[in-house]
Amino acid sequence: MSDPQNPIPENPADFRNADSPQRAFDAYMEKVKAERPTLSRFEYNAVALALMKGTDVFKEPGGLDEFLRKWDEEYQKKHSPRKITLDEAISYICSFGGCEVGIDGFEEFDIPPEHAMITLKPLTDKMQPGDELWFFTSCREAWEFLAGREGIALVRNGEIIHEIVTTIN
Repeated sequence: MSDPQNPIPENPADFRNADSPQRAFDAYMEKVKAERPTLSRFEYNAVALALMKGTDVFKEPGGLDEFLRKWDEEYQKKHSPRKITLDEAISYICSFGGCEVGIDGFEEFDIPPEHAMITLKPLTDKMQPGDELWFFTSCREAWEFLAGREGIALVRNGEIIHEIVTTIN
């Protein structure tokens, strides 16, 4: 039984098992906002995602600030526009996975490669020798203002022939 005055479990990563998971999550995020009042939507989402994956950002080396600095650095690396192979495109689509909520909590699952190929079919059907696949994403500010897009584009001689948008907000 958790303390009604402090709904955050001793290990905040266990918030799903708290008496009130939403209340525990909200209390944890309030603690984050108290430490960093200027927390952006982007940073809020980073912390929330880390928490849902079982990471207590306050227990990370360097605490909240170092966690957010490393997360931003990793985000920039992963989300820079870049040329990718078909295998990388398949892995990218598969990485989305999914999450089902049931009686026993969250259950994560992977997207099988054959399903990723169905998603990529509009691109692969149009591909010609010399064509390139490019990963693209909006700038961080676009995501902050709920105008972000991410996906894969088919490029021929420097011109976008077709694109698949995988994520929008």
